[in-house]
Amino acid sequence: MNRVREVEIVTRFGSRTVPKSRYLSFALDVMNRLEMRGRVAILFCGPAKMREMNKYFLGKDRPTDVLSFPSGTEEEDGMVNAGDIAVCVQVAKAQAAENGWPLESEMKKLLVHAFLHLAGFDHASDSGEMEKKERSLLRAMGVKG
Repeated sequence: MNRVREVEIVTRFGSRTVPKSRYLSFALDVMNRLEMRGRVAILFCGPAKMREMNKYFLGKDRPTDVLSFPSGTEEEDGMVNAGDIAVCVQVAKAQAAENGWPLESEMKKLLVHAFLHLAGFDHASDSGEMEKKERSLLRAMGVKG
């Protein structure tokens, strides 16, 4: 049976902070709703690693909440590499506290945002299309906050 969607989650945090199975099923659901095919790797990291990536890829010497790296290349096994996502758990935790909602809601919001980028959306140039799609997806998936 050929797989059309695959997600790998990499984390150095314990399963209490990052319940991998919950985020794995959420990520696959997002891909399904966006009709995305391919393989996505998600890294849950700390601020030092996120700062390093943000500086290297975007020239910004600070940690950020989420980064996405669209790819679209075909791998040897025929599966498309849709891209990679990095989420800084500590930044997400601070944002969740600031907004008054649970960490899980913030993490899911960041994942939806990143998946939309992998799917080709760009809030910097799409006159609000990505934001509308993000709100609609979050509502449909029952993400509060």
